[in-house]
Amino acid sequence: MKTAIVMMLLTMMVCGSCMGAPSSLPPPAIPEGLGVNIHFAGSDMAQVNKIADAGFRFVRMDFGWGGVETKKGEYSFKIFDELVDSMAARNIRVILILDYSNPIYENSAPPLTDEARAAFAAYAKAGAAHFKGRGVVWEIYNEPNGDWFWKQPKAEDYVKLAKVTYKAIKEADQDSVVIGPASCGSWARKYLEEAFKSGLLEYVDAVSVHPYGCKKPEDANVFYSWLRRKISQYGPKGASRPIISGEWGYPSLPSSTFGDGVTLEGQADYLARMLLVNTMNGCPISIWYDWRNDGTGTNPGDREHNFGTLFFDFKEKPSYVAMKTLYKELDGYSFVRRISMGTINDYVILLRKGGDYRIAAWTVGDAHTVSIPVDTPVVNVVSLMGDRKSMAVENETINVDLAGSVQYIEPAAPCRRWALDTSWRK
Repeated sequence: MKTAIVMMLLTMMVCGSCMGAPSSLPPPAIPEGLGVNIHFAGSDMAQVNKIADAGFRFVRMDFGWGGVETKKGEYSFKIFDELVDSMAARNIRVILILDYSNPIYENSAPPLTDEARAAFAAYAKAGAAHFKGRGVVWEIYNEPNGDWFWKQPKAEDYVKLAKVTYKAIKEADQDSVVIGPASCGSWARKYLEEAFKSGLLEYVDAVSVHPYGCKKPEDANVFYSWLRRKISQYGPKGASRPIISGEWGYPSLPSSTFGDGVTLEGQADYLARMLLVNTMNGCPISIWYDWRNDGTGTNPGDREHNFGTLFFDFKEKPSYVAMKTLYKELDGYSFVRRISMGTINDYVILLRKGGDYRIAAWTVGDAHTVSIPVDTPVVNVVSLMGDRKSMAVENETINVDLAGSVQYIEPAAPCRRWALDTSWRK
């Protein structure tokens, strides 16, 4: 038994080393790296409090070049000071996206000339200097692999921008965290590999991606595995580049031209599963898209208007409740391992906080029952929506009905079996 404990600790130490991150990235415990994309700046404490109450500890917001620099060399940070300060009051950090064009340079085109790239880098440097020491994470551009944000996207052009921008930010704040390329889609492999070949991994502290295109959250496992291999292949020797899930979500509508539309209940399922899958894959930051439905709320069939955890009128969706439940049940817990149930469809995730263990469980297959060993007399099973029930343990086993909604299994007393024997199989 002592040998098993030693091996488990060594495995955790090695995995931690592999996934090492700059000191200003959050620790692996839930919910420290969980966040949400927002579309407001300034101070709005009603929204800030609701974001914090759900358990989000990061927000991601555009730091649009054209709005910050309206005259050459002059920068306005007022609404972002208010945003950063109001979020900090509730222990929430901000990712600011250095993005898009500026009409005073290159006729609003993305920064493609040396002069425009230098101006973009100067605006980034000014922002980094202004927000130094306030926990801001800087992301270089947004979805540059898509022609909706970057005309005729080429990885080498993005890397040229990232190079000068990264250096400028580090000159202003050596301890800052800089991420990119914020590529859109799990299909962006060619673009990512070309960017890595062009030296991008020298100019980011972590690789941010948007895994849209995954029909269900668990499909990202394959994408993340590929991405880790490519980072290892092209990255600087001896330096880690963690993967950040910088934007990803599913719209709550029955159908979608992109095939990613889900019901309100399905969106809740996918939010919890996405954040847990990202946690399993060592992502230090996971950003759900979106905080609140966009638009006026009068077009319920518009995909882009239905990603929020809240409706347009701020009423809570099931996905908001699912986030609150995840936060309440797993606050302070870190991923240990995925336990095999004999099929790749079942996800039985063991998490730990100090000497306490909990399980998050669901399946991507048909609903069915699994047997989980436990050596306490009673466990509590908590549903995705926070409904709690007690279950008596018989013959040191509980039978749990797995479905597509995450359930949380909480022993009523410390479970020695889970603590010492994490290699059990069905």
